[in-house]
Amino acid sequence: MKVTTRLTRQLAVAAVVLAVSATASARAPKPPVCRDGRFVTPPGAPLLVAGAIAGTPEALVFGGSTPTISIVAHCPAVRVRLTATRKGMRVVASWPKNACGPARVRLRATIDAACQAMQGVLRGSRSPPVHFIAPRCGDGVFDAVDGEACDGAAGCDAGQECSTDCRCVERSQPPATVSFGGEVQPIFSARCAVPLCHSGASPTQRLDLSPGRSYAAIVARPSTERPDLKIVDPGAPATSYLEWKIAGAPAGQSILGSAMPLTGGPLSAAEQAIIRNWIAEGALNDQPVSTTSTTVTSTSTTVVTVTTTTTTVVEQ
Repeated sequence: MKVTTRLTRQLAVAAVVLAVSATASARAPKPPVCRDGRFVTPPGAPLLVAGAIAGTPEALVFGGSTPTISIVAHCPAVRVRLTATRKGMRVVASWPKNACGPARVRLRATIDAACQAMQGVLRGSRSPPVHFIAPRCGDGVFDAVDGEACDGAAGCDAGQECSTDCRCVERSQPPATVSFGGEVQPIFSARCAVPLCHSGASPTQRLDLSPGRSYAAIVARPSTERPDLKIVDPGAPATSYLEWKIAGAPAGQSILGSAMPLTGGPLSAAEQAIIRNWIAEGALNDQPVSTTSTTVTSTSTTVVTVTTTTTTVVEQ
């Protein structure tokens, strides 16, 4: 009976050992270390750092071959210790005095196994601890549950775009460019390319500002009045002689001849701004160049040479 009992106990212990070994073998491996990321607190979350603007999301950014972490606009990058665990990755860092404020600041946090959110606490020696949850921003995955308003192209309404801290903001419009054909040339045509001025067979100063001819006549071409200046210096209205002629020369400088336009008074402030902005944007041409068809009549003259041969017959 004792032998049987002892054997039963041994078998039971062996079964427990096997079960424990099997359980240990079945455990999921540690997730890979999250190497970099930008984690942003949701709007309305407690301020991580004293002095931050209330309601403005704050971003914790880490990465690099030698890992560092920073709190954007508040705490500079410092070395961070990353440790992989079965629940994710442990993050530990600290900032010395006067880095984020007058006191030392310590961070202890965990990034989940999917590297999608950071949860932790910031402690300062002179302030209460701040607990936070910050979803990863900029990974293209919209995490509404974690507090993101958007990410990438997802989450925002029409007319909005996702900011770098995963908030929906008004979509920025590309700056409007001035059209030479649609805005500048109409000013030339109405005020400059008129009879006895900058048009016709003999335009003033040999400067033809009529449609299709004006661009080639003024852009990157030296002025006949001030050869040291270009009429239009692309990207530089301040040194473009055309700008001086229509708006006045800068202090210490002068123009020769009359201001433009010659008649009808100066251009309006809006018209001057159109030309000035067009030059500043690079003086681009969006108007086709005028083409002139010329018929050339060719006259061919044929010269015929007649040779007369005289034969003399001598009778014997």
